[in-house]
Amino acid sequence: MRKRKSALEALEPAPDFSFLEVPLSVEGGYKALVAEALVPAKPTAFLCFSDVIAQGALARAAALGLKVPEDVSIIGMEDLPSSQFTFPALTTIALSVEDMGERTADALFQWLETDTMPLSIRLPVTLVQRETTGAARPR
Repeated sequence: MRKRKSALEALEPAPDFSFLEVPLSVEGGYKALVAEALVPAKPTAFLCFSDVIAQGALARAAALGLKVPEDVSIIGMEDLPSSQFTFPALTTIALSVEDMGERTADALFQWLETDTMPLSIRLPVTLVQRETTGAARPR
């Protein structure tokens, strides 16, 4: 695991968040929650790059005796079918992996044909609110 800096972290006043890079696995999410749970200012939420990582974080929260979402909120991305069956059911950001692949391939072909690198590609997303998010606890 390693921490990653971003342009957002240079803002004044500094926002209250951090990035943690972990393997794309249930184990990666499990270990990430352990690392972040040990910091003095306990996080109130985890936004995970994938539902797989979020499911690992959810498992570790339960092992640590944390109540989700009362003690910590956990959000995944992708809306995998298994996410509706976790306990509690995982809140996630639905995005189409097929659409992402098609748009990436189109951008790559365009780049090769025109020698112009694409600047960005925006994909539609939908918040699928289930049971793992709630109001942040007071600090």
